[in-house]
Amino acid sequence: MREIIRRVESITQEMRKKKREIEELEELIREREEEKREKWEKLDELRGKIDAIIEEIKNTDAYKRLINSFNKVEDLYRQLIDSEYNAGKIFNYLSPFAYTRKIVPLYRRYLVISRKVYLAPEYHGVVQKRRPSPRDLFRTIVEHGDVVIPNVRRSIRDDLAELCELGKKLTAEISKEIKIIRFGYGFELGERLAARIPEAKISHVREFRIWELNEFQGILDCEAYVGISLLGHSYSELLLHRRSSRGHFFVKRTIHELLNTHKWDRLHRFLCPCEVYDVLAEMYEELYKKFSIKKEKCDKIIEEMKKVAAPYILSEEDEGRQDKNG
Repeated sequence: MREIIRRVESITQEMRKKKREIEELEELIREREEEKREKWEKLDELRGKIDAIIEEIKNTDAYKRLINSFNKVEDLYRQLIDSEYNAGKIFNYLSPFAYTRKIVPLYRRYLVISRKVYLAPEYHGVVQKRRPSPRDLFRTIVEHGDVVIPNVRRSIRDDLAELCELGKKLTAEISKEIKIIRFGYGFELGERLAARIPEAKISHVREFRIWELNEFQGILDCEAYVGISLLGHSYSELLLHRRSSRGHFFVKRTIHELLNTHKWDRLHRFLCPCEVYDVLAEMYEELYKKFSIKKEKCDKIIEEMKKVAAPYILSEEDEGRQDKNG
């Protein structure tokens, strides 16, 4: 019996020891949790200071100028692209294009000419019916006009041919490339960069610095660049040119990143000197002037289209009035 009591006492002592160790660990965890909470609060406080600095930057004239010039370009570019949609609506006034459905085989698809004109795939031996948008209608007729025009109603053939020619002019004007290079220094460098990056539409060659804050790693990097370019069709993509002893390197960013308006990534912030915003604003202002000239030319072509389609437009308006009057 004494042996049993001794063993029970030994186990009890061990249990007390383990319980004390658990209590000590729980206390340590509580201390660590409190320490962790304090550090998170400090981190949030530091983020707040960064936010305050960025808000100061956003209140500068250079930042506001860039926001304004970018928004104007974005709005005008959208209007320019909508020119195809507006032209397609004019083409629609000539509908129906044919009273009987005609199907012309093309490579891996079919050109359908009926009430509308559209491209369609074949599915189980049947050419699918579609209701094309005005933009799709415009693009299909302009691209395949040589096939479409002989197959439409005879009464609209000449007018559609004229509209198609105007549509080709509109497409050419919209897609005409804009390319501008401004050299702060180093003409030869600018020429080389322009040749290396054909998709760059507007480039400005000069030295500048941009600071990038990576909050996740707690790193603030400062990079020196020798040029900046606007890319692509939306012109919201930027290409930063960096030069080193090993050659030229290119870093892609978006205007939203440099403006710190990208909501999807709160861990990366960019601190740009006002001169960078001024340079970008100048580039977007110059782009706006180019787009304005494009838009004016496109509007003139649209007006010419309306004159060609005037009888069809008036006829449809008359039919609409008669329907309303019963």
